[in-house]
Amino acid sequence: MNILDNINPERVIPEYQERELEQLSDHFLFTEAAEIVGQPKDYLDSFVIHAPLEIMARYRLLALVSPKEKTQARLQILATTAVYQSHGPSIPLPLELPHLHNWKDARERLECAIMAGDVDMADRISMAMANQFGSRLLIDALASKSIWTLTLASHAHIGLMMANRLQGDLSPKSLYLLRRIVRELAADPQAVLKVSQQEMEDTKASSFNDNDYITETALVDEFATIPKIKRPEQSTVRALIEAAQEENLLANLFQRVPNLASSKLTHRVFQTCTRTAAYSMLQDNWEDEAGLTQAPLDIKYGWTHCLTLPQAGWAIAPLMTEVPNPSLAACMWVLSFRATIGSKDLDLNAELPKTKANFHEALLSSPKEAASVAWHADHNQKLAIRAELATQAAIRNDAHLVKYVRACLDLSSFDQEFSHLYDSCAAYLCSLWMLEQPRESLESAMANRLLLL
Repeated sequence: MNILDNINPERVIPEYQERELEQLSDHFLFTEAAEIVGQPKDYLDSFVIHAPLEIMARYRLLALVSPKEKTQARLQILATTAVYQSHGPSIPLPLELPHLHNWKDARERLECAIMAGDVDMADRISMAMANQFGSRLLIDALASKSIWTLTLASHAHIGLMMANRLQGDLSPKSLYLLRRIVRELAADPQAVLKVSQQEMEDTKASSFNDNDYITETALVDEFATIPKIKRPEQSTVRALIEAAQEENLLANLFQRVPNLASSKLTHRVFQTCTRTAAYSMLQDNWEDEAGLTQAPLDIKYGWTHCLTLPQAGWAIAPLMTEVPNPSLAACMWVLSFRATIGSKDLDLNAELPKTKANFHEALLSSPKEAASVAWHADHNQKLAIRAELATQAAIRNDAHLVKYVRACLDLSSFDQEFSHLYDSCAAYLCSLWMLEQPRESLESAMANRLLLL
């Protein structure tokens, strides 16, 4: 029996103590939580979509969390698990799993089940793959599907990215976290980004010069000045993407940056996408004279997605060597958010003003000041700042916050030339949440897991 079973979401703290869960290692706590959160519900809402990603993001932050806040961060994992389990019945594990003869047989059978729309069979095959072959084959087999899908609010590849980063910590039980991805891919296999055919149809990419400064400059300029289109009534990720597709924004971008589809340009395109999304967090917002953010929903749930979607795509791009250029999907995501919720052009070479404030004090002062301190931090300060960011995100109960901060920390390592930009973005969002959720309010709000897409 799972030691985390049937915890009352309103009694997370007492049950943590009564069940002596402080004695569990972080890894065992995560594995037990993953087994519960990895059981798909028979409906979808924002919380259900995000819970598996949230569990993985929180676990990945734990190693950076301040020792004095470690229990609070673990309690948030437990709270997500308890709330998830209380949200109605789950789809049980398949009773019988097929025997898969080898890796090729496994991949082919999973592909056939997904494309045939056989949800239960795809679920069974994926769990058989997890049991027989472990995490890597299942992640590889799903990667090329997940990058293009519109299902799960286009979050499937984020779950795969998280799982890929955690491979050394994943047991077959932990891989249940991927069941929802498999089931949604099979439930609607034709719900894909139109751009998935773009590279194969493009004939101009072969002349690309990897050192073409003109192409790079044009790409930066295009992302900074994306045209504004009408915002759909529903501000879901899928609605924003479909609105951008209707306006042919990617096709128009291709006309101005004809080498966009070149596989040689993949990393540069991803890089421009994530930097654009990061600058959107810092520049495309409304602040009063004190630097406090007004009407923050687009920041919390818009600019966070604008970055986490391409960041995850960039991270798993090496797994997709035989599919159309995955950076095209990143272009579509960024174009969609910039065109629908963006309000101003960006300066992708801007600097933040210097400030000498203490970082923790800056976080409690304003997002703008916190971002400035992080921007100008030296190497030694950066280590402390990143630990502070991980801690402040991990002890709060918002999935988008932990997902975004983890993405920024990953990008700070991957795109090191602009690490100051990603640290600043994480600081901006953390400050926003710290001002809304003071430390003394966190325990009383533990069961509050309402989310927006």
